[in-house]
Amino acid sequence: MSNSSSSNVPHIALLHPDERQRTMLASTLSRISVSLTSGAQWSEIVHYPLRLGGVWLLFDEGQVTEEAILHIRKATEQAFWGILIIGQGNAQTQQKLRALGIDAYLPYPFDFNLLSQQLQSIGDKRAPISNYQVLPAQVAGGLDRVWARFDALNYYQLLELDIDSSDSDIQARFHQRSLVLHPDRHRRVKQSHPPVYDRVNLIYKRVLEAYRILSDPLQRPLYDAALSLGNTRWNYKLEEQKRLILKSSEQQETQLALAKALSWRNRGLLKPAYELMLSICQSEPNNSDLKANTQGYQKLLELACREPEIAMVIQQQVAP
Repeated sequence: MSNSSSSNVPHIALLHPDERQRTMLASTLSRISVSLTSGAQWSEIVHYPLRLGGVWLLFDEGQVTEEAILHIRKATEQAFWGILIIGQGNAQTQQKLRALGIDAYLPYPFDFNLLSQQLQSIGDKRAPISNYQVLPAQVAGGLDRVWARFDALNYYQLLELDIDSSDSDIQARFHQRSLVLHPDRHRRVKQSHPPVYDRVNLIYKRVLEAYRILSDPLQRPLYDAALSLGNTRWNYKLEEQKRLILKSSEQQETQLALAKALSWRNRGLLKPAYELMLSICQSEPNNSDLKANTQGYQKLLELACREPEIAMVIQQQVAP
């Protein structure tokens, strides 16, 4: 049995096309939920507010269900909502729905005790930390605000820093966050409220990831370059860029300059990026890889300057 308080028993929004079965299931589910909303179609329940920590209980109807999942996961409060699907889908179908953001898939026919356990587990996992009242209100509220946008936050937003923040600012903010989030500070919560501990630990791991990337003089400019293209986390493409930079030169100064040039290029600073590449080539005149990279920057600059208006902007560009 969960250690959560009664306020964490989920509100359930039930979607089932068959009225008789829906009524029977709703009657049974009402015994384990604070409140329940039900309907035969998505349009019948979509406008009812679902309590934070609540669970959408949907029967697998193919495309209709997929559209409902996508709608739910676009909502502002979606991080605090669970989705449990009941159906007869095969492993491939279940994998597809998990990729869309469901918490669990329960094969039909099902055991009600197992359904009840799944609903409770998902509700506990999704409920705001503030509901548990085991952390100071200010800390819990801050963690809930982070969790609400967890997957959308970039490393700077996670640390509440500007992209131009200094290395000392990054280190200071990481230590500040560690004092609150480090797992060793929450051993009691781990025993009494595992869902709270798990979420705090996930946030701490992401904060640690952010610190390791932003405090690395080579990885930070590569990350900044990717950030300007909409990426929020370090990924395999950035790892490959790092590998190519390390392969291009054994000189650390050159490696850092290459990362900076890439960052400027992705931010649209084509002229400063090309000028930096020329400088890099002059420092290692016999490096064929650097010459090839510089030619690529030159071609990109020439292509952009074919448009008179863009050329005027580029000519005024200076290094940050």
